[in-house]
Amino acid sequence: MSRMNFIKDGFWFGEQLASSLDKDGITRSELAQRWVTSDLEDDRRSFSRDVFRNIRQSAEELFGCNFICNKQTNRWKVEGNDTDEERFVRKVQALKEFMRLLHL
Repeated sequence: MSRMNFIKDGFWFGEQLASSLDKDGITRSELAQRWVTSDLEDDRRSFSRDVFRNIRQSAEELFGCNFICNKQTNRWKVEGNDTDEERFVRKVQALKEFMRLLHL
């Protein structure tokens, strides 16, 4: 995977998760639905388990945090407390602004 795809995939995951924290995270099926409408899906990358795992790992590396799945709700969220979530959201916002400035 190219470095730019790594960043775009991780950023996409981060954006989806950050926008869903008010609902206590996001499910893999919700992510799959959003993936289909994103510009990241193509003929070579449907939202398989492997693609999901790679995207999640990209986001963990990009944002320096871990994501966990609540087995009762099947919702993915940031591991840690409210401060960790706030730090994650700020990182997503900063990267979004940086990418906007670069016109990416």
